[in-house]
Amino acid sequence: MIDLSPDILANASRQELMELVELTNRWATGEDEKFFLYEPNDIPRIFHASTAKTRFLAGGNRSSKTYTHVIDYACQLTGKPPKSLEGIIPSHRLDRTRRLRFCMEDYPNSFQKVVWPYITNLVPSDSIKDVVKDSGRIRAVTNEKGGFIEFMYYDQDVT
Repeated sequence: MIDLSPDILANASRQELMELVELTNRWATGEDEKFFLYEPNDIPRIFHASTAKTRFLAGGNRSSKTYTHVIDYACQLTGKPPKSLEGIIPSHRLDRTRRLRFCMEDYPNSFQKVVWPYITNLVPSDSIKDVVKDSGRIRAVTNEKGGFIEFMYYDQDVT
């Protein structure tokens, strides 16, 4: 039996923690990722279910707008929804060849601090084929079917 008390974990070295992760990996599956465990509240559920071509989600700070959008984009990039959204998301939005645009205020604050951490934590890594960069900025993530999420920033030059 391995002692996993908070004190032991807090004082463990990085190598010891990595060994622990390796030991437990055999019990984890892709279905254990945050994406598949997503449980929306009522408003995001309506947003996900909408058949509209253009959708808008508004709310106050920390009301899950960005989180909800990233989950929705992840569904479209992977071609499958989390269990909680099965049968709710319209089938046309599960086409992995979709080209999506995610617009945000600026690169350093909106993208690097909020959007990118959500992308890396919520989009299943096996569904991302490539990360496209231009001038040092991440511009898109692609999948193997030709679909992508393009990131647009309001602080970029107009061309």
